[in-house]
Amino acid sequence: MDLEQRPSWSKGDLRRLGEALVIDRAATPDDCPSYGEVMLWHNELATEAAIRIATELWAATPPNQLSITARAKTVDTLVQKLQRQTTLKLGQVQDLAGVRVDADMVLTHQTELAEHIAEHFGAARSRIKDMRETPHSGYRAVHVWLALPAGRVEVQIRTLAQSEWANAYEDFAELLGRGIRYGERHENADVRLVVDKMHRVSEIIALREKVIDAAWEAERAIEELAAEAALDPMDSLVNENGLNTAQVVGLGRAQLAELSETLLKVRSQIELFVQILRELRRDLQEEEEV
Repeated sequence: MDLEQRPSWSKGDLRRLGEALVIDRAATPDDCPSYGEVMLWHNELATEAAIRIATELWAATPPNQLSITARAKTVDTLVQKLQRQTTLKLGQVQDLAGVRVDADMVLTHQTELAEHIAEHFGAARSRIKDMRETPHSGYRAVHVWLALPAGRVEVQIRTLAQSEWANAYEDFAELLGRGIRYGERHENADVRLVVDKMHRVSEIIALREKVIDAAWEAERAIEELAAEAALDPMDSLVNENGLNTAQVVGLGRAQLAELSETLLKVRSQIELFVQILRELRRDLQEEEEV
């Protein structure tokens, strides 16, 4: 698909289609495309955006391979969204085309990857929405919202732990009611307890990811200093404590070495949460099949 090509329908056509779908999800007003046509277009749009992301050599690409998927919004989830947000028009729905990018990466890589994606598609056509400090019902990620001539695309960028949490919570929502994804208070006290515990798990994961990220940033800064010291054979730069660059590098490396055991425990805790969430998903999916 050519991302610069506009679809054959107008904004007015989409508005009328959306209004009709809220009343009857099988409806297609006269002179409007069917939602099947709209969905097919946005599926191709999402696929093309995903291909662009997968084939670009991002400077911020983490060492582990990216997991990239694409999809168009189904009519059921679309209608639910339009019914929840009564002022939202079909043409304004950002995630009609969705791309998901998951990877085992630190938070800094996640931020840099979002910035590179936004830059690639054009700063004027991109907006980054960081949902890590202000999560939505426990959901944490960095989204890049694209407004292209071919349509709107939402690119969701998530760490491995963020992804596993989101997938498990989605499965809970399918089983217990999708309202929990949007902050709706469930009438059942046991369900509310499960939701609260899942939100707490999201908070714990976020705190541990911050620790790992801070250590990674410190290690990068130390190695940059080491590179600078290598370019200055006389090592003439001295800080306020009377230490030259090489001494600062040595001190920094020693401090990181002392923290290595703690960092290993934090990483192990995150890996444990990921494993628990995966097992939880399997149990929930088996429950749905029953």
